[in-house]
Amino acid sequence: MAYSVRITRIGYDGASAVYEWESTNGPSGHVGLDVRTATFRPVDATGAPIGTMSFRKGDGDVSNPEAGAVTDFLTVVSGIIKRWKEAEPPETAHQYFG
Repeated sequence: MAYSVRITRIGYDGASAVYEWESTNGPSGHVGLDVRTATFRPVDATGAPIGTMSFRKGDGDVSNPEAGAVTDFLTVVSGIIKRWKEAEPPETAHQYFG
């Protein structure tokens, strides 16, 4: 079944960004990005961390993976990384499947 994930930056202060994401097949949530370390982690809408799972661009592995959340998390992170070409992280990203 084809689906897509919409990713929108809802906060940015120069050092960190908060993204809201929603999949057309149901799941949604937020991902935070520490721009200085290129580290992503699940967060709430205010940017407060949820759990200890994280991914650092260039490392290739998820730290402290949470069962049932890794696939969605990496889908969102990879969408942001694909669009992150300049110093400032992208305002939007989309992932399309199927």
